[in-house]
Amino acid sequence: QHSQRKVPEQPAGAAGQDGKEPGVFDLELVNTQLHYSGIMETIHIRKQGYPIRMPFHSFLTRYKALLCLE
Repeated sequence: QHSQRKVPEQPAGAAGQDGKEPGVFDLELVNTQLHYSGIMETIHIRKQGYPIRMPFHSFLTRYKALLCLE
């Protein structure tokens, strides 16, 4: 049996409001949350062309020539 997972509309732990009325979006609050959660740094790294993770098999295939197999 497969469970269905709901796709979050915002990053986990991020909130667009801080006790304010519904529909109010506090851009400064969300920006601060994204900064301190590391999401902004991740975006910066990804824009530079670096992947976040490389599967082990892909890593091994790409760099196996560098292994010293003595």
